[in-house]
Amino acid sequence: MARPIFIIILCTVFDEAVGKHIYIPQKMKWLDAQAYCRSRYIDLSFVSSQSDQDQIEEASGTTPEKWIGLYLDPNDKVWKWSGGGVMTYENWANNQPDNGRNGTETKALIWPDGKWNDANEDSVLPFYCFTIDIDLVKMSWEGALEYCKKTNTSLISLNSEPEHLLIQTVVQNHRSDRVWIGLRYLGARWLWVNGEPLEYQAWPGQDHQCPAMNRCGALTKDRLWETRDCLEENHFICE
Repeated sequence: MARPIFIIILCTVFDEAVGKHIYIPQKMKWLDAQAYCRSRYIDLSFVSSQSDQDQIEEASGTTPEKWIGLYLDPNDKVWKWSGGGVMTYENWANNQPDNGRNGTETKALIWPDGKWNDANEDSVLPFYCFTIDIDLVKMSWEGALEYCKKTNTSLISLNSEPEHLLIQTVVQNHRSDRVWIGLRYLGARWLWVNGEPLEYQAWPGQDHQCPAMNRCGALTKDRLWETRDCLEENHFICE
């Protein structure tokens, strides 16, 4: 009688400025890796800032090249992220991307030194998945902030379109209509809880510019930010 064979996939989790990157050592083609991440986590990992790049580079170590969620859109020939949004930060190696092999290198990988290179999507490589969770409890904005601090994190800041779109995927699959994010109106302007200005914005109109009462920010299922009463209890996302 043949013995059953069990295959165990070991995953390594690395804390990220927003959410977590999970290193999957199993080797797959880019599209298969994308499907794997979407079925078990959220999507292939993205890099939209130097902070993201530093985290990915630290996690990479000396391991072989790995897929990230960057691809060349065949329609407009623009590099975009699998979870949504165009590439605004880049860390290509010298003379890359070169779209070699007769124009078939339309996906991006990251080398052990952190540099990016375009590659054929049929290459079989390990990869990174991105994930994040919505806390199950409901709290006021301040309560949510204190809750996150107890876990050495903070309410989430969405500083780019890729971050916003990936987090939106989680919100749309959650039972709540909205979740607290790290937006607060202080000193006559909206700021992220970490003090950073709003480089990327998703307000539906102009009502947020001078709020009389609702001075805390939430992300809705409609992919928009909205002003809410800070004492209102909502689910929330810690970074």
